[in-house]
Amino acid sequence: MERAKETSKEKETSKEMEDVSTSQSIDPASPPSEAGESASVTAALERMLSAVQQVVANAIHLVGLDVAAAMQRAIVGLLLAALGIVLVCCGWVALMGVILALPGNEGSMFARLSLVAALNLAAGVAALLVSARRIRESRSVANGVNHDRR
Repeated sequence: MERAKETSKEKETSKEMEDVSTSQSIDPASPPSEAGESASVTAALERMLSAVQQVVANAIHLVGLDVAAAMQRAIVGLLLAALGIVLVCCGWVALMGVILALPGNEGSMFARLSLVAALNLAAGVAALLVSARRIRESRSVANGVNHDRR
């Protein structure tokens, strides 16, 4: 559809150029007239201004499309991350329940709760360290510094 518009605009532009060139036949022996020359310069400037406006409008439209696509990817990513977090939490709670409900007399309830607390603390500290590093990396990338430390 856009290609058809471009083709029709090209045809209109070439037709206008033909009209301008045929309506102003220049005799090589006579000097160019000021009125005819200024009219063609004015028409050319108007066409150039119109083309620049169209280019700017197209660029703004493309930026809008890029922003919309980025927003859609971000929303889908957030929804998938939220789903993943919910599923991981369910699995973690189930794992902690299994540890607490282990049959046998290998350890007391105090020992089992201590194991669950240690696992949760270790996972929490690891998550905090990873998130702090990622935040620091995202800030350095936003400021134009890229250290590539992993």
